[in-house]
Amino acid sequence: MTGLFWLNLLFVVIAWIVARSVRGALAMIVSLTLVPLCMLGGIGWLRVPMDVISAPATNVCIGIAIDSMIHLVFGVRRGQRDGEKGWAAWVAARKEQWRGIVYSDVIIAAGFAIFVLSDFPPTQRFGLVVLAGCIIDILANLFVLPLLGGAQWKKK
Repeated sequence: MTGLFWLNLLFVVIAWIVARSVRGALAMIVSLTLVPLCMLGGIGWLRVPMDVISAPATNVCIGIAIDSMIHLVFGVRRGQRDGEKGWAAWVAARKEQWRGIVYSDVIIAAGFAIFVLSDFPPTQRFGLVVLAGCIIDILANLFVLPLLGGAQWKKK
């Protein structure tokens, strides 16, 4: 938990530098926070034991999520530089970056999936938790982040 705290604190600084807007930085922070919350919440809800070997899986997935978010937000900034505004910039960035985000997560998940074949249960759990985290990462980056960062909120 301590390592997770410092990793998230570092990401707050990175989000502010990358997004260059309060809404973009908050969208990145909320989307990133979903990754460990969903992972640790799912682990707790399913009563999966956490141990020294499987606990770092959350940190691995946060690193992957941060990388994807940075690429997506830089895509938004490129779209804004090219004249796109608001939601259109996020749509353009997602269209540009979705393959890289999905492919890299799938490749990383496939690499960690080898641990599922282990005979040692903590190592198996590590592989499964990274697989689940990569799925959460894809959903957070391609759906939650753009909605929080660029969707137009209707006023009633």
